[in-house]
Amino acid sequence: MGIIDTVRNEDATLAAKSDLLLAIEDLDLSAESVLQILSLDDTQWEAVATETPLAVDRAMRDEIRESTLPLIQRRVPMLIGGALDEAANDVAISLVQGLIRPNSVLNAERTKQLRDEASPRC
Repeated sequence: MGIIDTVRNEDATLAAKSDLLLAIEDLDLSAESVLQILSLDDTQWEAVATETPLAVDRAMRDEIRESTLPLIQRRVPMLIGGALDEAANDVAISLVQGLIRPNSVLNAERTKQLRDEASPRC
């Protein structure tokens, strides 16, 4: 959130700020999301900056695999607190969806090894 906050407070044109936010590869923001971020007033942005990490934390508590990431991203609106207005809510959803990453990777080799070791005991 810090880099977005810095860009929002830059003394630059809207186009320059938009370009800076679009260049943040880890978020993969759409042009529409960037304009929404830059259109929020300071109070709305503070609420988004507070709620976003909380929602990311709630999402990341569960196991997320590459294959389940789209499902988790679709559930993000349910993770956002109800205190945000519509514009701030839309921004928070976009940011949280961009920040969620898989946190579990299937280790097929290790799984097979453990299954093979367990087979004789069954």
